[in-house]
Amino acid sequence: MKNRIKAYIYPNSSKTGDRAVNPYKWNFANSLSAQVDFVNLQTPTEYGIFDILKYYPSLQYIFLHWPEEVPDKKGGKAQAALLMSLMMLSKVLSKKTVYILHNKKSHYEKNFRTKQRLMSFLTRHSDYIVTHASEGIRHLSALGRRKNTIFLHHPVQRTEPVGPKSFKRYDVLLWGTITPYKGIDVFLKNLYRYGYENRFRIQIIGRIDDENYGRKLAAHRSDKIHIENRSPGRSELSSLMAASEHILFTYLKESVLSSGALMDSLAAGCKIIGPNTGAFKDLHDQRMIETYEDYPALFRILLNGSDVWDHDWKKRLESFIEQNTWEAFGKNLMQELTASDRSKKVTPPESEPPAVRSNSWPARAESKSIGIEN
Repeated sequence: MKNRIKAYIYPNSSKTGDRAVNPYKWNFANSLSAQVDFVNLQTPTEYGIFDILKYYPSLQYIFLHWPEEVPDKKGGKAQAALLMSLMMLSKVLSKKTVYILHNKKSHYEKNFRTKQRLMSFLTRHSDYIVTHASEGIRHLSALGRRKNTIFLHHPVQRTEPVGPKSFKRYDVLLWGTITPYKGIDVFLKNLYRYGYENRFRIQIIGRIDDENYGRKLAAHRSDKIHIENRSPGRSELSSLMAASEHILFTYLKESVLSSGALMDSLAAGCKIIGPNTGAFKDLHDQRMIETYEDYPALFRILLNGSDVWDHDWKKRLESFIEQNTWEAFGKNLMQELTASDRSKKVTPPESEPPAVRSNSWPARAESKSIGIEN
């Protein structure tokens, strides 16, 4: 297809065990493929940011996902320095940088100060910032960034809904890669603190890379609390969801904005409970999931249910999923980027401040979409 925008997508790692290997990247690229040619997508690399150099002369856009993790990579400080230099050069050459803000801060403590400085630079100097939570817009505003910020819900990959009449073997299912920022250890600690360790049937399943964290979780195993250190296949996960009364997310509020696992669970038609923050709060405000502020509130929901799951809940869910496909996300994002580019070609009166590119549901009534790492 002629006249497609030449763009680079980061990360594009050749290491299968790298955090950068994420279905989100492929879905994101595919959603823009009608208008964008990602020149590096089919050529994974182990050189990180350095890989941009061989494509740089032909690029019009650079899309950055999780660039705050660059300092943890091999030669991380040099990579970070190169990224900042390229961003400044891109302004001179009219190349656009699009920063997709998935988290308020890195989930990982290693090189934390360097990451914070890099995120601050990205916040100030990216041409556009995209976030999947309305809280992301507020977070950026608090940091002084108020223009060309775009809120689009994390897209939903449609799947077959789980069977509603399955026997519920579990009261609670927690799934996805298990890391400290997801707060499962805090949940289990409070389960015992409030005396509910024998009240709920709990299934926790996902890969645990941190052995120390795995041992901390394993100490809470019991007849009621099952913990499995492995990633289930799609079919098994679907069966587990069907056999669970609730899907629970216990992510810590300090860093999280959005979650791919949240949207996968939503697509499956599950009753979801999560912290009252980020994308979880956005979905709660539209009465699709339940959220909690503290653990006593969480346990009340588990014991008593919620009026969120009323007889119209499934209709709201279906409507949201229809409006937030990956295809619609790609169309909306490109509409935002190209509209902003066109507006910059017209010099506004000096008294007129630049417009904030920020959208929230249902900001565009005629569009079917407003539109992580597990």
